[in-house]
Amino acid sequence: MRVIGIDAGSKEQLVRDCGAEHFIDVTKHDDRSISEEVVKTTDGLGASAVIVDIPIDAPQAIRRTPNR
Repeated sequence: MRVIGIDAGSKEQLVRDCGAEHFIDVTKHDDRSISEEVVKTTDGLGASAVIVDIPIDAPQAIRRTPNR
């Protein structure tokens, strides 16, 4: 499995040190362009799985996630 890290640019080295092959800086993209960058990085395949690591508890994260 290949890892794409997505975070603020200041975290790029940490993310790469943790094993990410690619890094996307959220401060340089909006939601749509982040998705487009993931598709581009994966040669059109997109993400097979997503792991969200955030410093808040799960109920808050679920409430903050927009309906799709």
